[in-house]
Amino acid sequence: MSFKPRTPGPAPAGADLSALEQNIELTRRDLDETLEALHDRLSPRRRLRAAVQAARETGSTLAQNVTSTARRYQKPALIVSACVLLAIAARAIAQRRR
Repeated sequence: MSFKPRTPGPAPAGADLSALEQNIELTRRDLDETLEALHDRLSPRRRLRAAVQAARETGSTLAQNVTSTARRYQKPALIVSACVLLAIAARAIAQRRR
């Protein structure tokens, strides 16, 4: 929605009542359009969608970076992965013994 606010300015000298009422009505419409635009921008649903999209993009970028690094440094990545798996397995075994 492209909205260009109108600056009504002071009423000309000798303006009649109907011209003033028309000016007030136009100002109210402008205000209503502004409020609707703000409501659309700040709606929780729209903000949630934007946050989800940003999280998807960030997650995708992170996954690509991890994959790229793992391919570039295969041996260190394999060693780190094995250590992580061993740590997880050790923790699971320790919890079963309790």
